Amino acid sequence: MSIDVELKHISSIISTTEEGKFKVDEIQNHIDKVWQIINNKRRVLNDIMINRICKVITKLAIIVDAYKARMVRFESLKLYIEKEGLATDLIELSQNIS
Repeated sequence: MSIDVELKHISSIISTTEEGKFKVDEIQNHIDKVWQIINNKRRVLNDIMINRICKVITKLAIIVDAYKARMVRFESLKLYIEKEGLATDLIELSQNIS
């Protein structure tokens, strides 16, 4: 898969409003794929785009790990994602790449 598809997929998953449908392992799997794609395409993507993607993905990875470790409740997780605009940023980045 390409990085823009991965970013869109992550965005759709984190937009889920139901706790039971929030798939942490799937999000982490797609985050890992994004890291692999970035490492393989360092010369294809410009540094500014790579930095923006890394910033958003890192924020998401930290909060998802905290949720998985039960350090953060689902409501707090959703509030953070909304406040930081992570879903919107992921969609915007995927559109800029494609």
